[in-house]
Amino acid sequence: MTHKSLQSFVGIFIILSHAFIIFYIFYLTKKLLFVNQAIDLLSIIAPLFTAYLVSITKEFATTTPKIKTVQTVSNNNIFINFFYPIVFVLSLFLCIHWYQMEIIESFDNLKKVIGAIEMSFGIYFGIIMDSLFSKKLK
Repeated sequence: MTHKSLQSFVGIFIILSHAFIIFYIFYLTKKLLFVNQAIDLLSIIAPLFTAYLVSITKEFATTTPKIKTVQTVSNNNIFINFFYPIVFVLSLFLCIHWYQMEIIESFDNLKKVIGAIEMSFGIYFGIIMDSLFSKKLK
């Protein structure tokens, strides 16, 4: 897989999966969450999502097709760049679902768990996403 293909797949996955989580929160607002609870969850998720969105969109918008050497990436790089975002999105979804199922008993605990997940993915964003969306590596 080329660097550009990996960049596209991971970027689109991160954007769409976060959008899914946000829509899922809105959906639950009608069934389970109060509006102020949905706003609390969105205020935890939105800042990091905005950082991903800006970084990825900037890369996609400023990329111009050029004829140059194709950069391939290793299988380990592909695995890491797909595995962690998938685990991240499933973790967010499961936490919200577990709250719905009353496995996570309080809304405060849900906010803490989601905050911890977002923080851990922020570390991923700082390390791995830089290798995908940094201009200096091209």
